[in-house]
Amino acid sequence: MASRAGSRARAARPEGLRRHADFNKLWAGHSISMIGSQITELALPLTAVSMLHASAWQMGLLTAASSLPWLLFALVVGVWIDRLRRRPVMVLADTGRAFLVGLVPLASAFHFLRMEVLYASALGAGTLTVFFDLADHAYLPGLVGREHLVEGNGKLQLSQSVSMLVGPGLAGLLVEALTAPLALLFDAFSFLLSAVSIALIRKPEAAPERQEGRLGSDIVEGLRAVFGHPVLRALAGYAGTINLVDGMLMTILILYLTRQLGLGAIEIGLGLSVGALGGITGALGAAALSGRLGVGRTLMTTSLLHGAGMLLLLAASGPHWARLAVGTSAAMVVLFGSAASNVLSVSLRQAITPDRLLGRMTATVRFVIWGINPLAALLGGALGQWLGLRPTLVVVAVLSFLALPWLYFSPVRGMRERPAAGQPDLPPAPAVGG
Repeated sequence: MASRAGSRARAARPEGLRRHADFNKLWAGHSISMIGSQITELALPLTAVSMLHASAWQMGLLTAASSLPWLLFALVVGVWIDRLRRRPVMVLADTGRAFLVGLVPLASAFHFLRMEVLYASALGAGTLTVFFDLADHAYLPGLVGREHLVEGNGKLQLSQSVSMLVGPGLAGLLVEALTAPLALLFDAFSFLLSAVSIALIRKPEAAPERQEGRLGSDIVEGLRAVFGHPVLRALAGYAGTINLVDGMLMTILILYLTRQLGLGAIEIGLGLSVGALGGITGALGAAALSGRLGVGRTLMTTSLLHGAGMLLLLAASGPHWARLAVGTSAAMVVLFGSAASNVLSVSLRQAITPDRLLGRMTATVRFVIWGINPLAALLGGALGQWLGLRPTLVVVAVLSFLALPWLYFSPVRGMRERPAAGQPDLPPAPAVGG
C-alpha cells in the first residue's frame, strides 16, 4: 500500500519542462546561438582592428551599429510581432542573421573586406536581433504555459551564463587558429542550427488576435501598457537603472582592471569566465530563492547584491593575487544578482501581460533598456576622464543602489507568489488588460 501511495505521489509530481520536447528544441537552438554570438563579440571587433586598422571613431560606429536598431525599430517591430505568428519570425530572423554574419568571411575571402561591410553586417544582424528577441519573449508563454515561465526563463538565462563562461575562451582559440573573419563562420552556422531547431517545434502556434489599429495608436497602446501599469513601470525603471549603471561600468572596466588593479589580458579573461559561474548559480537558483523569499523580496535582494558587487570591486587592493581574487569575486556577485533578477523580472512581465500585448510590452521595455546604452557609454567615459577611474567607479556603485527604490515603492515589494503561478498578487491594470 505504501509503495502504491509512493508511486502515486511520484506520478503527481510535476515534470516541469524536463520532458517538454518542444521547449528543449527552443532551448537547444538558443544555447548554440548564444555561444556563436559570444564568438562574434570578439571576432568582429578584432577583424576591424587587425585587418582594417580601424580608428577609435570607427570602432565606436561599429559598436553603435549593433545596438542602434533597438532605438530605431523596437517600438514598430513590437506592433508587428503582436500581429504575426512568432515562430516563423524567429526562424526567418535566424536565417537572415546567418547570412549577414557570413558576409564578413565571404568578403574577406574575395578581398572585398571594408569597414562598410562590417557596419552593414552589424546593423543588419542587430535589426534582425530585434525581431528575434521580441518574437522570442512573446512566444515562450504560449509554448510552455505561464505556470512554467520561471523555469523556462531560468534555463534560457542559464544558457546565456554558460555561453559567457565558455564563449570568450573558445572565441580566442578560433581567432588564433583561423583568423578573426573565419571565426565568424561558426556564429553564422550557429544561427542556422538555431533556425532548424526552432523550425522542428511541433506544437501549433495559436493565431494572434486580429488587430486593425493604426501603427501609431498601437505603439501608444504598448507604451501605456508599460508606463500605465504600476508593476511593469517599476520593472522597466529598475531594469533601465541597472542597464545605465552596467553601461557606465563597462566603459571604464577594462581601464580600471588594467591600470588600477594591474591585471593582464589573460587574468581578466579568466576572471570574467570564473565570474560567469555567479550568473549560472543565479539562473539555476532564481526559482528556489523566490519560492523561499517571495518574488518582491528576491528582486530587492538581487538589486542589493548588484550594488554590493560594485563596492567589492572598489575594495580590491593588496598583493596581485588578492586583487585578482577580489575582482573575480565581485564579478560573481554582480552576475549572480543580474541573472537571478533577469529570470524573475522577465517572467513576471510575461505573466501579467496579455498575449496580444506581449510584443509591444517587450519592445517598450527593451527600448528603455537598450536605448539608454549610448548615454551610459558617454557618461561613463566623460566621468572617467574628468574624475578619474576610481572616483567614477564610486559614482557607479552609488547609482546602482538607485535601482532599489523602483521596486521598494511599488506593488512589487509585497509580491509573494512567483510568476510561475500565473496569478500575481496584483491584478492587471486596465491599461494592460485592455
